[in-house]
Amino acid sequence: MTWSLTQSVVWTEKAASATVFLFPWYQTDHSPFYWDTRAQPEETNETFDALLASTEALAKLTFADSLVGIPGSQLTQPAEIDAFRHLLQCWTQKGAWVHDPRAPPRSLAHFQDPIFSTCDRRWAKKRKQPTSPRPDTLYRWEVPTTCPLLEPAIDHASWCRLLNGRHMLLVGDLVQYQLHDLFLDALRDGPTVCYGELGCKDHTLCSSPKQARLRYIRNDVLSNRTSVDKHGGAPTVATVEWPFLAHRPLDSFKIVVLNRSPVLESDETFAQELLHSLAQIRDIQPEALIFYRSSLIGHPYCDDAQAPLAFPLQEHQRRHLPYGWSAHTRRNQLAQIIVEAAGGVYIDMASSLDQRPDAHLGHSDCLRFCMPGPLDDWAILLYNVFLALAPN
Repeated sequence: MTWSLTQSVVWTEKAASATVFLFPWYQTDHSPFYWDTRAQPEETNETFDALLASTEALAKLTFADSLVGIPGSQLTQPAEIDAFRHLLQCWTQKGAWVHDPRAPPRSLAHFQDPIFSTCDRRWAKKRKQPTSPRPDTLYRWEVPTTCPLLEPAIDHASWCRLLNGRHMLLVGDLVQYQLHDLFLDALRDGPTVCYGELGCKDHTLCSSPKQARLRYIRNDVLSNRTSVDKHGGAPTVATVEWPFLAHRPLDSFKIVVLNRSPVLESDETFAQELLHSLAQIRDIQPEALIFYRSSLIGHPYCDDAQAPLAFPLQEHQRRHLPYGWSAHTRRNQLAQIIVEAAGGVYIDMASSLDQRPDAHLGHSDCLRFCMPGPLDDWAILLYNVFLALAPN
């Protein structure tokens, strides 16, 4: 059953004459949304807690006999792994977006897909000074002083040494494709040739000390499909499931970066399918370093937004998000349990980027981000993750 949001403003008891918009970045009333109400949090907390417990038990049973530490890293002892995960959680969940127009520019030059540069082109037409930076680039993700970054800036040569000739495979949806561009912007000094997310071949990330390549494969749900669905004579574009779960291509990649896009399905199905995918990857690449990116919400009518959110959205606000985005909190919790049981690294990009309604491509795309933009801070965080996984 679905409910219609017939009015996107609510009235407060204290000020009956004042309007409060549904989402804090709204500047005006907007058209209604429809959203799924089959799993409201207050009705499913107990059931979901049971699902978390059963998922954790099954995941540990699935991977317990085949893992030592975090494969692909230098971390083998439980105490080391716990310390690393607490550090990563502090970097990703305890920081804040800080406005600092006087700070040295941290933006990466964007050389890849031109669609992500549309924000710069729009800004160039309306800025008053030719050198004025886009307002959304004047914020940086500041981590707490209790967990400082290992390095405040990217050292390209150091990152290439950390890769050490290991090729990297990115698998996921169109949001995951932005990580493809981010890694290329961070580690290359020029553009690559890529014919869209469905026609992207290998790119060289590093040429020394050993060559390391990057490939992106679009498979929205990390399915084990062995051939492209050409129902109707052409590949379907509703949910794209490009084959990847096989010795070819997985044999060639020692670093795998994943995300399973939450689609219209039950939490149980999400957990079962993700567990199955991770088990297959571990069978094919037992020593692979596996990263999993948390799923991000979009921000409806993001063109209204003028700054980062002062506070994360509350649960009563998130449940009004369209397109199933309200399920992301639950799905991310399930994913973290499964990924960590599989010896992978769960990277919570959502806690920071869910607070950036102001930095999307805008117009009809309020899910992906401008580049340069807040993803540049994530390039620094990802570099530090590699540093933390390396030997002291």
